[in-house]
Amino acid sequence: MIKKGLKKVHQEGLDILSSFKTKDSFTRNFSYLFSGRVITTLLSFAVTPVLTRIYSPEAYGYFAFFNAFVMNFTVVSSLSYDSALVIVDKERKFYNLFFACILLSFLTSFLLLGGLLILYFSPTLRNFINLDNDLPLSLIFLISFGGILYSLTQLQPKWNIRRKQFKHAARVGVINQIISRSTAIILGFFYGAPIYGLVFSELASKINAITINTYKNLIKEWSLFTKAISFKVVIEVLKEQLSYPKYILSGKYIGLISKQIPIFVGAFFFNSEIIGNYGLAISMLILPMNILSNTIQPVILKKVNDSKKNNEDIRSFVIKILNIILILATPFFTLLFIFSEWVFPVIFGEQWILAGQFAKIISVYLIVDIIQVFSGSLYLVYEKQRQLFNTHLSKFLLSVIFILPGIFYENFNYVLIGFGFIYYIMGWYEVNKVLKYIGLRAGYYFSILTVYIGLMLAIYFVT
Repeated sequence: MIKKGLKKVHQEGLDILSSFKTKDSFTRNFSYLFSGRVITTLLSFAVTPVLTRIYSPEAYGYFAFFNAFVMNFTVVSSLSYDSALVIVDKERKFYNLFFACILLSFLTSFLLLGGLLILYFSPTLRNFINLDNDLPLSLIFLISFGGILYSLTQLQPKWNIRRKQFKHAARVGVINQIISRSTAIILGFFYGAPIYGLVFSELASKINAITINTYKNLIKEWSLFTKAISFKVVIEVLKEQLSYPKYILSGKYIGLISKQIPIFVGAFFFNSEIIGNYGLAISMLILPMNILSNTIQPVILKKVNDSKKNNEDIRSFVIKILNIILILATPFFTLLFIFSEWVFPVIFGEQWILAGQFAKIISVYLIVDIIQVFSGSLYLVYEKQRQLFNTHLSKFLLSVIFILPGIFYENFNYVLIGFGFIYYIMGWYEVNKVLKYIGLRAGYYFSILTVYIGLMLAIYFVT
């Protein structure tokens, strides 16, 4: 019996090793992205304690608001047609859709600039954005520039996925991290830029990504790209993929706004120090999550899309991925819940005590976010955009209701608890709904994790 078991383990090990040698295999693609994410995460963890001693919580608050504002624009910049770039079947349609996304990004960026000019000349609107003081006007103008950079940056990874250039994507991610962090340190330490250092460092990484990816993809395929472009085909493919702006756009936007509720609540009802502490907490928790979620998502999207075209059964594959995510994520979030209040002030400085308290609450519900990354790919491939929109809308409306006690009692911890409760429940509802489309259910996982999270919440309120 033992001998047979050892042979099975040995054979599985050989299969995994052989899959590394197979071009375009899931294991090999996953390993590229995973290693890249590990490196970028370690770099961020190593440098962040330095940044938190250069930049204040208020500066992080301004930066968090900048990112939130620009990300809201980025979601609508290409009307979500970029989500279809991996799905379209013919290369000519892909080129024309990519061209259309570029045009839409520039068009919406000019509209954003117009809106910002109105904001610049309207003190009433500026005062509506309550971040202790008026948002610096120079930072407002940076948003329009950041908008186009963010928009173009989100287009190019789709090209990498379509061409299965996962090794290249991992390499770009590492370089971006080095540029972003080094720029922030140089500008913050040598030029004393409490706000602009963080903003410019992010923009520098975007410029780098656009430059490298443009050379790797667009320049090398320039002749094919230019020959394929036809405004007739552009209109045709935009009409074919009309469900993306109709359902995916609104769903993605509401989904993004739902995630950013704590930032906007902090801006309008609390202060920039609260936003900064929350921003640091969520960014540190998301970093290790991204090792799994952003590594798995591009590979899963490609594999599931190919499996659907070939009429292959993907249920065992999905179960395997779900098990891997939960086995790796649950111990991590448990340790965060126990130690975050002590660890954050030690690592990042005494001024970040609130970040540790926020991280403890966030760790309770954030585990479902990893699972939603891969479930979102299933919604796209199986063309259930309308159902995803309805789920995001329900999550947003319920979140607004459940954060009201925190606003009323002026307690940001209560805001996070109410927000997290809905985030968790609706997240699992979203996962369970999409799994039904492939003949699976998430009830078993939901029951186990609900008991686990219930115990953590009981400990939180008792202690």
